[in-house]
Amino acid sequence: DLENQTLYYNIITLTYFAFTTLSTVGLGDYHPKSNDERILCAFIMLFGAMSTTILIDGWRDILKNINA
Repeated sequence: DLENQTLYYNIITLTYFAFTTLSTVGLGDYHPKSNDERILCAFIMLFGAMSTTILIDGWRDILKNINA
């Protein structure tokens, strides 16, 4: 029902959908129902993706030093 919503609502909804898709969290049974919840979840997913990247980079450095 995005056609009948405001531009602000659509931007928040589509941004949340993009973060959900890119972070491979997926749209599950539990999902935000308001724009505030969508914004918070988008930041949580972004933080999770960044944390995973940092963790994997740390492991790569450890393995690189072991093999050197």
